[in-house]
Amino acid sequence: MLKLPEWKRRKLGRPSGIYALYKKMGNARIVYYVGKTRRGLLQRVGEHLKDHLRKKWDEFSLYGTDKRTAKALETLAIKIADPELNKRGKKAHFSGAVNLKRAIKDYYKEKEYEYH
Repeated sequence: MLKLPEWKRRKLGRPSGIYALYKKMGNARIVYYVGKTRRGLLQRVGEHLKDHLRKKWDEFSLYGTDKRTAKALETLAIKIADPELNKRGKKAHFSGAVNLKRAIKDYYKEKEYEYH
């Protein structure tokens, strides 16, 4: 288990939520992995000190939330940050999301046409 001051342990409790593992690269802090858990956040991050992710990250952040929200936030964070260690990063599906890339591209092509 991770060693944290007692007040932080009480504040965190044992919620479900998402977490991010970071790797220091010079002065930058890169999101290296994003995950979710339905049990204790501290316990899950502590497990990453012993599993295949050990020694691949330097810092972490935790965000406690309900189980349903955790899945949506994890998927969104993976889509935005594109962490190196998330194997499914580009394949993750955000329920109800619409890929606006094509619509935006078409919009600007149309606007460009109107101004010429």
